Amino acid sequence: MTLQDLRRYAIRHRCRIQFQVEAAGQCLVDEHGLLRIPALRTASTANVGELLGAVEQFVLEPAAENSRRQTISRAELEGRLGDVSSAAQHPEE
Repeated sequence: MTLQDLRRYAIRHRCRIQFQVEAAGQCLVDEHGLLRIPALRTASTANVGELLGAVEQFVLEPAAENSRRQTISRAELEGRLGDVSSAAQHPEE
């Protein structure tokens, strides 16, 4: 799973994906695919993409109002990302 995979999923499903990495703290990929790290005020040498491998829990929050947040495991998110990746490789004709 890469940061690009998370961005693609967030855009296609119009949701925000929150996760925590040790070096940067709380991170958020918004529904536009932008990575936001509120704790960082300046440029950092922390590479979130490399640290993503250690993350075991993610919170999905639909961009639509009145929608429930969902906490899922890494394995479950990877399964969902696999569905998105296969759809991208085999677009409908």
